Amino acid sequence: MAKNPITRKGEARKLDRAPGVIVNIMTDHQQITLCEVLLDPGSVVPMHTHVHEQSGTLISGQMEFEIDGVTHDLRPGDAWMIPGGVPHEARAIEKCVVIEAFSPPREDWRAP
Repeated sequence: MAKNPITRKGEARKLDRAPGVIVNIMTDHQQITLCEVLLDPGSVVPMHTHVHEQSGTLISGQMEFEIDGVTHDLRPGDAWMIPGGVPHEARAIEKCVVIEAFSPPREDWRAP
């Protein structure tokens, strides 16, 4: 079991992912990383790939999500699953709150 299985609001480790994009690491253990992503209007998570499966849901706002060359217009409640190695990019149309999970865990986001 994780050292402390609970992360309280405001206690998450924060990462500046891109201008206007903050990632709050909510939980991180052997098989999965769970995070909250906050995107300012107009912010972009540039096109990238990684080995992790990525699944998420848009809690609030509106965004465009390009996955493997196809652009999707996302609204609150919409969800996605991106296999590892698939190129993707996110663009916030409005201020967005996203919850995402990565497996295997994002070791590149762990504290040194």
